[in-house]
Amino acid sequence: MKKSISNIAIIDAYNKGYIVDENGGVFYKGKKRSLRINTNGYYSFSIRLNVEGKGIIRLVHVHRLQAYQKFGNKIFKKGIQVRHLDSNRLNNKINNIGIGTPKENNIDKPKEEMLQGILYAVSFTKKHNHEEVLKLRSEGFSYKQIMKKLNIKSKGSIGFIINNSTASKIYKK
Repeated sequence: MKKSISNIAIIDAYNKGYIVDENGGVFYKGKKRSLRINTNGYYSFSIRLNVEGKGIIRLVHVHRLQAYQKFGNKIFKKGIQVRHLDSNRLNNKINNIGIGTPKENNIDKPKEEMLQGILYAVSFTKKHNHEEVLKLRSEGFSYKQIMKKLNIKSKGSIGFIINNSTASKIYKK
């Protein structure tokens, strides 16, 4: 199994002696490390790696190091994600870290966050009323007339709806 640089950083941090205690604190050579919250909202710290003779700096996510200590190489298996069981990305206590599938990880999220994600995804799937576009086209309206009537700004959008929509099968003669 080929490991990414981020995964190599986890293993390297562990081998160098970085540890996450049961409360989620990170220690190195007996001293508590200061952590930062990265752009995705997770605690992390940086380490220097030697990759092919070059020194590079990589972030190590605390929850992933905690999971590596708890589960070993299982966290690197395809289709496995590290989970915060209480959905709090900042809670890296040992009893709050698990592993599972993306579906299981999604279940850990609060219902409000799941709903926001669903609504966001759905907002891209259907921007225009496909049935109305197809109905007007079947009645002989031109692309320009449909654009004006339904306030659609792109001929490409209408073409996509007409040629690729599931509903297009209903209106095609």
